[in-house]
Amino acid sequence: MKPKKESGKQDMMVASAIAGGFTGCWTWAIVYPLDVIKSRIQTSPLTALSKESRMSVWQMGKDIVKTRGAQHLFRGLNVTLIRSVPVNAVLFPVYEFMLLRLNGQQQH
Repeated sequence: MKPKKESGKQDMMVASAIAGGFTGCWTWAIVYPLDVIKSRIQTSPLTALSKESRMSVWQMGKDIVKTRGAQHLFRGLNVTLIRSVPVNAVLFPVYEFMLLRLNGQQQH
Protein backbone atom coordinates (compact mmCIF):
# COMPACT_ATOMS: atom_id res chain seq x y z
CA MET A 1 0.00 0.00 0.00
CA LYS A 2 1.30 3.43 -0.93
CA PRO A 3 1.66 6.20 1.63
CA LYS A 4 -1.15 8.78 1.66
CA LYS A 5 1.09 11.60 0.46
CA GLU A 6 2.26 9.63 -2.60
CA SER A 7 -1.28 8.49 -3.38
CA GLY A 8 -2.53 12.07 -3.20
CA LYS A 9 0.10 13.22 -5.71
CA GLN A 10 -0.81 10.38 -8.03
CA ASP A 11 -4.52 11.26 -7.78
CA MET A 12 -3.69 14.88 -8.53
CA MET A 13 -1.73 13.88 -11.65
CA VAL A 14 -4.58 11.65 -12.89
CA ALA A 15 -7.09 14.44 -12.30
CA SER A 16 -4.79 16.84 -14.13
CA ALA A 17 -4.50 14.43 -17.07
CA ILE A 18 -8.27 14.08 -17.33
CA ALA A 19 -8.74 17.84 -17.06
CA GLY A 20 -6.06 18.35 -19.71
CA GLY A 21 -7.79 15.96 -22.12
CA PHE A 22 -11.17 17.67 -21.72
CA THR A 23 -9.66 21.15 -21.88
CA GLY A 24 -7.80 20.33 -25.07
CA CYS A 25 -11.02 19.11 -26.70
CA TRP A 26 -13.00 22.18 -25.67
CA THR A 27 -10.25 24.54 -26.78
CA TRP A 28 -10.03 23.01 -30.25
CA ALA A 29 -13.80 22.79 -30.63
CA ILE A 30 -14.07 26.53 -29.97
CA VAL A 31 -11.04 27.68 -31.97
CA TYR A 32 -11.23 25.23 -34.89
CA PRO A 33 -13.44 27.34 -37.23
CA LEU A 34 -11.00 30.25 -36.90
CA ASP A 35 -8.11 27.87 -37.59
CA VAL A 36 -9.82 26.69 -40.80
CA ILE A 37 -10.31 30.30 -41.90
CA LYS A 38 -6.68 31.13 -41.04
CA SER A 39 -5.44 28.16 -43.05
CA ARG A 40 -7.59 29.16 -46.01
CA ILE A 41 -6.16 32.69 -45.92
CA GLN A 42 -2.60 31.37 -45.63
CA THR A 43 -3.03 29.04 -48.60
CA SER A 44 -4.75 31.58 -50.84
CA PRO A 45 -2.81 32.41 -54.02
CA LEU A 46 -0.18 35.12 -53.87
CA THR A 47 -2.17 37.07 -56.43
CA ALA A 48 -4.79 37.53 -53.72
CA LEU A 49 -2.40 39.78 -51.83
CA SER A 50 -3.51 42.87 -53.73
CA LYS A 51 -5.56 45.21 -51.58
CA GLU A 52 -8.70 44.83 -53.70
CA SER A 53 -8.83 41.02 -53.55
CA ARG A 54 -7.61 40.43 -49.99
CA MET A 55 -10.34 39.00 -47.72
CA SER A 56 -10.69 39.67 -44.03
CA VAL A 57 -11.23 36.83 -41.58
CA TRP A 58 -14.94 37.65 -41.47
CA GLN A 59 -15.23 37.77 -45.28
CA MET A 60 -13.34 34.48 -45.67
CA GLY A 61 -15.61 32.83 -43.09
CA LYS A 62 -18.70 34.04 -44.92
CA ASP A 63 -17.26 32.82 -48.22
CA ILE A 64 -16.56 29.35 -46.81
CA VAL A 65 -20.07 29.06 -45.38
CA LYS A 66 -21.62 30.34 -48.62
CA THR A 67 -19.66 28.08 -50.98
CA ARG A 68 -19.11 24.95 -48.90
CA GLY A 69 -21.54 25.16 -45.99
CA ALA A 70 -21.03 25.71 -42.26
CA GLN A 71 -19.97 22.09 -41.75
CA HIS A 72 -16.77 22.85 -43.70
CA LEU A 73 -15.59 25.00 -40.77
CA PHE A 74 -15.45 21.79 -38.70
CA ARG A 75 -13.99 19.50 -41.36
CA GLY A 76 -11.15 17.51 -39.78
CA LEU A 77 -12.12 18.41 -36.21
CA ASN A 78 -12.58 14.76 -35.23
CA VAL A 79 -8.92 13.93 -35.98
CA THR A 80 -7.78 17.04 -34.14
CA LEU A 81 -9.86 16.09 -31.08
CA ILE A 82 -8.46 12.55 -31.09
CA ARG A 83 -4.96 14.00 -31.19
CA SER A 84 -5.60 16.68 -28.58
CA VAL A 85 -6.73 14.29 -25.82
CA PRO A 86 -3.42 12.46 -25.31
CA VAL A 87 -1.32 15.56 -26.01
CA ASN A 88 -3.08 17.66 -23.37
CA ALA A 89 -3.50 14.72 -21.00
CA VAL A 90 0.30 14.51 -20.89
CA LEU A 91 0.97 18.24 -21.05
CA PHE A 92 -1.08 19.25 -18.01
CA PRO A 93 0.43 16.86 -15.43
CA VAL A 94 3.97 17.42 -16.77
CA TYR A 95 3.47 21.17 -16.39
CA GLU A 96 2.18 20.75 -12.83
CA PHE A 97 4.97 18.30 -11.97
CA MET A 98 7.61 20.72 -13.22
CA LEU A 99 5.96 23.61 -11.42
CA LEU A 100 6.05 21.65 -8.15
CA ARG A 101 9.67 20.64 -8.75
CA LEU A 102 10.79 24.17 -9.54
CA ASN A 103 8.95 25.61 -6.55
CA GLY A 104 10.52 22.93 -4.35
CA GLN A 105 13.98 23.80 -5.69
CA GLN A 106 13.53 27.48 -4.82
CA GLN A 107 12.65 26.76 -1.19
CA HIS A 108 15.94 24.94 -0.44
